[in-house]
Amino acid sequence: DFAVAESLFSDFLIRYTNSGFRPSALYWTGSAQYATKDYKSALTNFRLLVQQSPDHQRAPEALLALANCLLELKDAKGGKKTLEELLNTYPSSEAASAAKDRLARLK
Repeated sequence: DFAVAESLFSDFLIRYTNSGFRPSALYWTGSAQYATKDYKSALTNFRLLVQQSPDHQRAPEALLALANCLLELKDAKGGKKTLEELLNTYPSSEAASAAKDRLARLK
């Protein structure tokens, strides 16, 4: 139940703002929001993760998800730019492989 998950992760982020689990909670909150098609909220959480914790293991996936949100919101230019940022910042990540495929399909 993505709506329940989003609510619980959001509550966690409010209650434990300085937790070491904050990046993971941001990722899973964004993922739950994406699953319920709340792309604008998901975009915010994925962007926060990347800005606040660029070295976190989920940062490449968050950038990929951020690009997906932009594409769902019909921002092709922003989506392409974010996919390119992912390729430049995390070139050896699994998310970069997916980004290459998506960029090829967008051209």
